[in-house]
Amino acid sequence: MELTKKDRAYFNIAKEVSKLSDFPRVQIGACAVYKHKVISTGCNSMRTSPLQKKYNKFRFETDMTLHSKHAELDALLPLLNRKDIDFSRASIYVYREHKSGQLSMARPCKSCFALIKELGIRDIYYSNDGGFSHEEIIY
Repeated sequence: MELTKKDRAYFNIAKEVSKLSDFPRVQIGACAVYKHKVISTGCNSMRTSPLQKKYNKFRFETDMTLHSKHAELDALLPLLNRKDIDFSRASIYVYREHKSGQLSMARPCKSCFALIKELGIRDIYYSNDGGFSHEEIIY
């Protein structure tokens, strides 16, 4: 994927937010963009969330996980009741890198995809092993 200047800026914001993560294994950052402005950011966290638990049913058959917050959910949570956002025109950027600094796969999991689809977000951008990807959801 060829990144525009704005895409790079949004990924850089998600990268900086990923550094705030308290998750020991992997740090992931996300930012939500609407009308060319970042409207929310989030990172994965050891903190649990009832909403993450709700969406984890798309990932796990049993309820054995801790339901720690994913970066996408953390970024979208403050926006859930906003009536002034047309989510079909919003985008989300998700960033992950290895401790070595090499880019790593940050495609949203089934739980996060369910939330993204429920909101109606069409454009998802994420880092992958060595680059970046874009997926457009067609409803």
